[in-house]
Amino acid sequence: MPELSVIIPGYQRRDALQACLSAMTNQTLDYERFEVIVVDDGSDDGTYDFLNSADYPFHVRVLRQKNVGPGAARNRGSRDAEGRYLLFLDDDVVASPALLEEHLALHSGQDGVVGLGRIRYDADRNDWYLNAFADCWNRRYDQMQDGYCDWQDLYSANVSLPRSMFDEVGGFTEDRRPGEDVELGCRLQASGAKFVYLPSAIATHPNNKTRNDILSDTESQGAVAVHLAQSHNNVLAALSAGWDEIREFKVTVKNTRDLPVKVEIKRNFNTTYWDIEKDGDFDKYEQVDKDTVKFTVELKPRSTKVFAYVLTTYHL
Repeated sequence: MPELSVIIPGYQRRDALQACLSAMTNQTLDYERFEVIVVDDGSDDGTYDFLNSADYPFHVRVLRQKNVGPGAARNRGSRDAEGRYLLFLDDDVVASPALLEEHLALHSGQDGVVGLGRIRYDADRNDWYLNAFADCWNRRYDQMQDGYCDWQDLYSANVSLPRSMFDEVGGFTEDRRPGEDVELGCRLQASGAKFVYLPSAIATHPNNKTRNDILSDTESQGAVAVHLAQSHNNVLAALSAGWDEIREFKVTVKNTRDLPVKVEIKRNFNTTYWDIEKDGDFDKYEQVDKDTVKFTVELKPRSTKVFAYVLTTYHL
């Protein structure tokens, strides 16, 4: 009997799914301790034929249904799961070798927890917007490493929980797409679940989205936030407690002496969750610790330099 059931919904991404399953062969967790359930959500790109002809050293079960969405596909997989714990992955992620072992180790040592693995976006194309999105996304996980995460960080591309907990809250909603994963996180938090970040359980997303794809996703996420605020009493306060303070600073540094000087300016933000955009005439910028940065300005005799930065702080 497997301890962990890995559930992967698949739709129209045969090649990506093949890479996803190939990564399972490199797992450090013994094959007999997990099973993989792939739910083909009505693909017509050869996914089902590929799955039936593929041969893997671990146990794989293939289920098929008409196209009704990833939430329904994940629920279908969970109903057939034999493991005590469920791990949900997307069909287009590549798991790090320790991913399964990290998730199972968490649940073996703690009760009533939800494991949030790291989802890493790689952006190596010549598009500043896509690179900025990837940087912002990955920085959020760096911040989670300091110890705070909650239901808003639950993404179905890399999350695990006890099957009993999943069943108790009713699984994924099947009438919300996208956003069914964050909505599940909302209900889990209301039920008293604890969320734990697993930085070494890494699932890498390919950088195959365009700028328009990202913008469309952002618009959809706004609609999801409105739906959650309207349907769950505990959401509105959480959403309004997010990136809630934006301040702009302009700094003028003047040297009135006849000798060159170097000035160091430190700024402490009193929160570990922040973002900064900077511009202007400074010589060096560095992060001193988790909530402090330092600007270094070198001035010639009787000279002036001006720089500015916009600080966004996240208050929990």
